[in-house]
Amino acid sequence: MAISFRIAKHSIRPGTKLIEILLNNNVVATIYSDTERDGIIVTSAHFFKKDVPRDFDGEVIEDNGEDSFPPIPSVKITFKPRRYVIRHGKIQYLE
Repeated sequence: MAISFRIAKHSIRPGTKLIEILLNNNVVATIYSDTERDGIIVTSAHFFKKDVPRDFDGEVIEDNGEDSFPPIPSVKITFKPRRYVIRHGKIQYLE
């Protein structure tokens, strides 16, 4: 399997660029900015398994309801920039 990426235009939000994730040259997901939450949205009708580490320090918001945008499965991830170091294979925040 070959995973690759390319930049494309968002078909619903003019002026917004997105990243297409391709598996063997077929688009299987997209990533684009979520300016309301200072994060990103990963969208795919092909989600099969989500694996988030137990000690994940962040916020993952899933919108799968009928009224959600986009109307296909998506994961919204917000960011909180802060200083960190990696010690013993784990992230340790300095704040």
